[in-house]
Amino acid sequence: MRNENPYRNFWVLREVGKCVELGKRKRAQSEKEKNKCSVGGFDQIERELKSATDSK
Repeated sequence: MRNENPYRNFWVLREVGKCVELGKRKRAQSEKEKNKCSVGGFDQIERELKSATDSK
């Protein structure tokens, strides 16, 4: 059984929450923020979390 970082899902959910909030806003957001909320953005978050967890 691998050792999961208990905060991993919290960070992902926090990022998802940010994207949901951005989506609710009427004002057009910058391209950077839009890209963060793309599926690719979530894949990037997952990779960063995994590498951060593995290095500890």
